[in-house]
Amino acid sequence: MTSPRGLKDTVERGLCTGCGLCESIGGDRLPMRLNTEGYLRPDVPDDLDATTEHTIMKVCPGVNQTGPTAPRRDTVWGPYKELHLGHAVNETLRFEASSGGVTSAAAIFLLDHSLADVVLHIATDPQNPMRSLTAVSRNAADIRERVGARYGPGGPLTRLHELLDRGERIAIIGKPCDIAAVRNLARRDPRVDKQVVALLSFFCAGLPGLAVSKNIVAKYGLAERDVAQLRYRGHGCPGPTRIAARDGRVFEQTYQETWSSDLTQGIQFRCKICPDSTGEQADIVCGDAWEGGEGETGNDDRGHNIVIVRTRRGQELLHAMEKAAAVALVPLKACSLEVMQPHQARRKRQLLARLIGLKLAGQPAPRYRRLGLVGAALSGWPAFRTGIKGMMMRVKRGDNREHLPAPSGPAAKTMEYPDP
Repeated sequence: MTSPRGLKDTVERGLCTGCGLCESIGGDRLPMRLNTEGYLRPDVPDDLDATTEHTIMKVCPGVNQTGPTAPRRDTVWGPYKELHLGHAVNETLRFEASSGGVTSAAAIFLLDHSLADVVLHIATDPQNPMRSLTAVSRNAADIRERVGARYGPGGPLTRLHELLDRGERIAIIGKPCDIAAVRNLARRDPRVDKQVVALLSFFCAGLPGLAVSKNIVAKYGLAERDVAQLRYRGHGCPGPTRIAARDGRVFEQTYQETWSSDLTQGIQFRCKICPDSTGEQADIVCGDAWEGGEGETGNDDRGHNIVIVRTRRGQELLHAMEKAAAVALVPLKACSLEVMQPHQARRKRQLLARLIGLKLAGQPAPRYRRLGLVGAALSGWPAFRTGIKGMMMRVKRGDNREHLPAPSGPAAKTMEYPDP
């Protein structure tokens, strides 16, 4: 089998990314719901019409991704126009953000300067802080209220077609696979290139399921209903994971503990075969500038971002932000990227081997084009055979198998902030 047979097969074979584009296209017929593994997946009706399913399969980033036509300037890190080390000039935003605050600063700049009508992104569910919802933010206050990383299921694109239908100018903050979904849609819907004014992304190490967050709070004797706040990082770089209980108790653990002991244990299978965890299709993508590798920031905990500018549109935005003193930037050399983000380099080099292992195990695999997988694999050739065998073992264990969501299961939630 070379490709999944349809949406249900895509979910059951562990290829869904949970971006929410299914619901955006299918509306009430295709709500995103949590499955038993704790990931948001489309609830596919048995009588879904073939035309809708065909359209979705063509734009699904879980099974189709095509990289940019720009020349690859680096085997691993892909095409780019500029590299910087940067941070938001607003120190409060910088402190509260997940890293240096550049992505949040860009969203605020776009809204403040009337370059976008809305920002489509993921935010904390105020009624259930262990869960995320799709947010449509319309002003700087909305962005500041929802700043911070969300390590769990969320479908940022569930509202995309609604906003396109309304003629809104849209900036999108999403994982690299979410951005790939928008690029896929742009090839079929001309409104995307006209109305989506900025695609902002971040280095992604994989999406954990809801069970991971439940396990974090369970260590402190809490259930989901007991939690008033769950902040995974921020308030410093990377900042502590903070759990506030409804009875007033507060617990904290280091981000390094959260990542190594908790978050890595529940990453969805599709992330294991991700061809682009550094946002090659975004306009601007930001990552953590770990001084000593993963999770280490040195003595300055105020936060800095790696800032990769991928497109001319991204250049224009970042230069305007720098001119307006919204961000502070210094040039960054490409050789620094692997020092700061060795994990991302390893993932890219291992990907082709994992895809071959998936196919040798008789499983459907995504179709990836123009993402530099061969070149990256050649630069990491000694681990190639191990990568093939490792993936075949994962398939044998059934790691790529998921359940379809139950129709009665929790659905994705959305929020739109009112105009001021």
